[in-house]
Amino acid sequence: MLFSKHNFKNNYLSALGANDISITADILYDSLSEILLSKPDTVVDLLNKCRVSTSKKESLEEIVEKLLKNMPNNSTLVRGVAFLVAEHEGLIDEAKSKADAFDMVNKLAMGIRRIVNKTKSSEQEYYAAKDNIMGLLKIKVKTMNKKVAKKITTDKKFWKPILIFSAIVIVIIILAANWNKWFGKKKKEEGGSVEGAEGAEGAQVADDDDPLKQPVKDADYASQAVPVAGEGGSGSTTVVVQQPVASGSKTDSGKATSAMQKMYEKSKINQNHKKGAGK
Repeated sequence: MLFSKHNFKNNYLSALGANDISITADILYDSLSEILLSKPDTVVDLLNKCRVSTSKKESLEEIVEKLLKNMPNNSTLVRGVAFLVAEHEGLIDEAKSKADAFDMVNKLAMGIRRIVNKTKSSEQEYYAAKDNIMGLLKIKVKTMNKKVAKKITTDKKFWKPILIFSAIVIVIIILAANWNKWFGKKKKEEGGSVEGAEGAEGAQVADDDDPLKQPVKDADYASQAVPVAGEGGSGSTTVVVQQPVASGSKTDSGKATSAMQKMYEKSKINQNHKKGAGK
């Protein structure tokens, strides 16, 4: 709730006396929002003195969150906020004595404790209080003539480089995990086809060098007549045997002839042996 030119002291004490926490909170938040806009560094100093680490570079939204989260368990912070509100509303200056000033600060602190105990009781109450203060800040900053020293809301842009970096890391991890699966198989297939072609070519060369796998030509054969003894020792029969002779090779031809001569001599020996046995 936005209050304009109201009697802070009377309204606050009346709402507090009636135990109307909602109205008490609205009056407190209205004054606190003005302090946050006009004296943000003073609030930061108070948080640090109350052992709530806070940087002056933090936004007003972050400061509001720290106030709401820490006041329920930090009585020193509650009294410090009460003093800032009393000072901002001129209650310290109009007090007739220090005792009256301290009494006013204590009454403000009493109301703040009731408010923050309510925000502590449920998450819904916490966010309702935060939204209330943030709404007042956004309204009041438009009506203020002077420039606000602090950002009201938290700047979320710092997340952008973190998200980009995280995405790059994820892509690298995925590539590393699947590199062999995606690219190794293709490379293996290409290598296999090359090796297969080379193997086929090598086999063809080997076949060309092997004379046993060459096509047979009539010119490579020579007829050789070999006399073989007939059955029962009667006469002899001449058998023509085709022997392979490499073209233009005298050595192979001589070896073939020598082999035929040995076969002929062996046949003669067997024939004579049979004749001797018949006698």
